[in-house]
Amino acid sequence: MLIFVDVVPLAIPVIVEPPTIGALLVSASEIQGVQLQILGILALFFATGSLVIIFMLGLFIERAVGHLVINILSKITGLILAALSAQMGMSGIKHFFQPT
Repeated sequence: MLIFVDVVPLAIPVIVEPPTIGALLVSASEIQGVQLQILGILALFFATGSLVIIFMLGLFIERAVGHLVINILSKITGLILAALSAQMGMSGIKHFFQPT
């Protein structure tokens, strides 16, 4: 039985930000040869599997470090997420008004 703890949908862009997705698309389009394509697919599955394992171990980590530490880390993570979103928004506005 899988038990999922709180997952914030806004955390997904922090895990895989748009520049990371763009870099993956560009690097995947430049891969030549079947062996390198297979290696790229395996690397993607390994990265995804690592995230799944970390997410599934979240409940055990919470039990190990305690609820208070999780609350503190949650607030710090929220602050970092707010700063990243503000920075991404300001960068978008800056690039929108720059002459091309």
